[in-house]
Amino acid sequence: MALQPNHVTALVGAALLLVAGIGVAIVEEPGQTAPSTGKKFHVSFPVSESSTGQTGQTADAQTNEVSIPLDVYNLTIAVMAVTWTDNPPLFAQAAMVTVQVEDPAGNQAGSGQGTASPILIPLGGFNEPPEEFNITASSEEKAWDRVLDDYPLTENGTGAWKVTISVQRSGFGSIFRRGSVSWDVEIGYGYYSAQLEEVQKE
Repeated sequence: MALQPNHVTALVGAALLLVAGIGVAIVEEPGQTAPSTGKKFHVSFPVSESSTGQTGQTADAQTNEVSIPLDVYNLTIAVMAVTWTDNPPLFAQAAMVTVQVEDPAGNQAGSGQGTASPILIPLGGFNEPPEEFNITASSEEKAWDRVLDDYPLTENGTGAWKVTISVQRSGFGSIFRRGSVSWDVEIGYGYYSAQLEEVQKE
């Protein structure tokens, strides 16, 4: 599902600026003594953005559960946005939408409630990208081996997030006929990945 130009984009983008930082210093790998021969590589950990989600419909006085997988490693931050269109019966009031979120470990991760779309739920900050550095190795393959050994993939936040959506409505019209809510749940998230580039000798 494509990331829509809504509150998710702005909130995730602002958070990513805080996570990524500006003007990162480049250092030599701690404890490394550069050999007299070999290749020098620059290692960085840029942050990318993406999104995923589901759509559905919940009738008045009903509850739906959906599972949204985040199958990505090295998560930095995630924000959930729940938007909806109300389909009320005649003479009924606006629907009260309640959202509850559980993380992949089964812990309560956030909640929200309201009669006006959207509901925004920050899911938390997970992993901070490592600082950039230079490394010297005999080959690119050897350099990658060292980077992956020192900075393995992290699974904090990775997995299926459970979302529970409940709809309640009051008003004279709701006595005789049920309405519904057509909703869209979207998680915008950031993640970092290692990049290796050989430094050319001057």
